Amino acid sequence: MINTIVVHPNIFNVEMLTDKESDSYLETIRIWEKFCLTDSDVVIIDNNGNIKREIKSLYTNIDRPETIKKLEALFKLLEKRSINVEPATIDFSAKITCENTLCIVKRIFPNILFMKSTSCEYRNCNRCIKNINSKICLKYSDKIEQWQKTPTNYSSTPGKYSFNELIKYLGYNLLTKYCNEFILYDKNIIPEDSRGITVEYQYNIKLFFKYFKNTSVTPQIITYVSCNQSEESINHTKNVIAEIASNLNISIDLKILRDRDLEDEYAEQIHQRYIMTNIANFSSDRGLNIINKTTGKNRSFDINNIPYEKVRMFKNYLNHLKPI
Repeated sequence: MINTIVVHPNIFNVEMLTDKESDSYLETIRIWEKFCLTDSDVVIIDNNGNIKREIKSLYTNIDRPETIKKLEALFKLLEKRSINVEPATIDFSAKITCENTLCIVKRIFPNILFMKSTSCEYRNCNRCIKNINSKICLKYSDKIEQWQKTPTNYSSTPGKYSFNELIKYLGYNLLTKYCNEFILYDKNIIPEDSRGITVEYQYNIKLFFKYFKNTSVTPQIITYVSCNQSEESINHTKNVIAEIASNLNISIDLKILRDRDLEDEYAEQIHQRYIMTNIANFSSDRGLNIINKTTGKNRSFDINNIPYEKVRMFKNYLNHLKPI
């Protein structure tokens, strides 16, 4: 679900192309931007800004205003979804190379390296990349037709996964590593006919929330209770979440809402379960209650990416509801 991407500056180098070649290449970039770069992709950029400076130096001096405009729009898109990382110590006195680009982000081990072509006057790219991580996947703009958009529905996966396999498949470890906000909204964490949060859900929260240990993120859980919900079940849930947080040595912000807004007028609940972050947002028909405690494998589940605008509406709505 979450991909980490390194964008080599040479994708912005169109200076040696003719107008016709440049237009064709920029159309390829537009296709990549529209169909291959998903809301869940994180672009890795060095904290010292070397990659940014190199990119700008490649397009700001081009004598084609419309081309500059298109390349600048692409750069702003990438920068918007970027995560800054601490680079390795590199001498940038010479022109940036493939090897330097990878060294900047070698602590991250990106899933994808996006480059303009395989040609390199400095170093063989395949050998250079294998020195960093043999599993890095090369993607080239001149092979754009071979790209496959990340699927938005992840439920049609073959077989069953262990928790660790599922984490790797979803990229959940990357999500918790890079996000600075994490909201689990699950309207059914406290079933109306129960004495509080179920044992199965407790088990899953422990599994998923352990990834926030040693991070600066305080995960938030938002749930609803009806006006008829017993105080016993509400208090039980509060105590359980506090105990889980203590055992994991993290903070968990639990927000329990009634199904009435600040004006005490009924407001319809959000009917799905969501995980909302500043990087990726998705609905999950089971919330985080995915792993079967007995088998250690995932239950069948449906999880889908959702657009930011929809998430923003949900957040605004939830923020207007008064917690108990």
